[in-house]
Amino acid sequence: MPWFWEICFLSWGIEPATRKNAETKGFDFRQKKIGGKKMKRREFLKNAGVTFAGMALGNHLLRAESSKPNILLIEVDQMRFPRWTRISWTKNIERLVKQGLSFNKHFTSAVPCSPSRACLFTGTYTTQNKMFTNCDFVEGRLQPSLNPKIPTLGHIFRNAGYRTPYRGKWHLTRKKDRNKQDPLIDYGWEGWKPPEAPFGGPPYNGQLMDPVYTNEAIDWLKNPDNKKQPWFLVCSLVNPHDICAYPRFYPQEKLKPIKHEKPPENWTDDLSTKPGCQKEYQIRWGKLSGQIDVNDGDQWRRYLDYYVECEEMVDREIGRLLDALEKSGQADNTIIVFTSDHGEMAGSHKLRTKGNFAYEEVMNVPLIFVWRGKIPSGVSTDALASNVDVLPTLVSLAGIRNPNYTAGVDLTPILQNPVSGSVREEIIYNVDWEFMVTVNRSA
Repeated sequence: MPWFWEICFLSWGIEPATRKNAETKGFDFRQKKIGGKKMKRREFLKNAGVTFAGMALGNHLLRAESSKPNILLIEVDQMRFPRWTRISWTKNIERLVKQGLSFNKHFTSAVPCSPSRACLFTGTYTTQNKMFTNCDFVEGRLQPSLNPKIPTLGHIFRNAGYRTPYRGKWHLTRKKDRNKQDPLIDYGWEGWKPPEAPFGGPPYNGQLMDPVYTNEAIDWLKNPDNKKQPWFLVCSLVNPHDICAYPRFYPQEKLKPIKHEKPPENWTDDLSTKPGCQKEYQIRWGKLSGQIDVNDGDQWRRYLDYYVECEEMVDREIGRLLDALEKSGQADNTIIVFTSDHGEMAGSHKLRTKGNFAYEEVMNVPLIFVWRGKIPSGVSTDALASNVDVLPTLVSLAGIRNPNYTAGVDLTPILQNPVSGSVREEIIYNVDWEFMVTVNRSA
């Protein structure tokens, strides 16, 4: 039976049942559990954002045994699941694909950057973590920092005896809220150094900052003192986010010869038949980053070309980091996770960047798990996955007790048996304070 996708819109007025807990002393995401029986779709929609099923502890065969595994989380910004572009242009990401298990239907829970990252690092949805838009940015000047009382991957692994170095883009804290001694220590991470790279244009763009961030991560791996206890290292890179500043800061005449023979197949969509916010977004982004003739296929080919250049730039940094991990002698006992916070339209549906729309080009992003001898290599799965699933999955793989507050589910059954079927049936996606639920079922 063929698979199909259905998008349902829910009012953003849904509030998590745990809101009162968050507003009282401390922070508690205790959830009312749903019974073991399978929910009907109507029941799920009624409960979405309010209560979540208890999570499995994960398969024993994949859990850490005597020695705790290290974890290297590589996150990039604005890389969609490969479509209209060839993965052969990003050879080091292809290297991860060959070494690990890839999720073809992995979706972010929110856009833009700050909301998505909050979901990833806390395993909670936007209505729980309250990161509705980017913080410490022009449009997000009223968005508070992520509440440090919400447990993050950093908190959980540090409490389990891990070192938790963070290098690269963070984008979840306003400057005035950072700890002056160690900026991210309140979030469970150590050693982070500014500046951020929030927009995409110089001086703090991916082209300039990603080599710096990668060097910082490599230096940490080289230090023999850091081998004395297990570690969870985040290397958060910026590109291909530099596409946000095209063409204003990256004139077309400086680009390499065109690689793309044609623009995306759906670039001719008529936005007059779509919600008005899409046309408005197209116009506003043109004023911000420079105009593109949306009816000119060659200009969209140029746009795709620069997007691929940005992917190639970050791919080189990923390669340097993977080489450093090998040289450190720790690769065999390190779980590598590669993902992106959200995707990029890149001309699909006559749109660019990410915004107030719910197309797969923005929602569907890479997710790869690598663990030599533990996770199958060179295979992919069509099982549904969400970025809120990363936290409970890594916790389970490391043999740490899963928190009972998260919205995510443990993906370790899929990591052991990629054809076993999905461990979740729906994906919740939040943008502009509205919910969309993607349902994966047979027709």
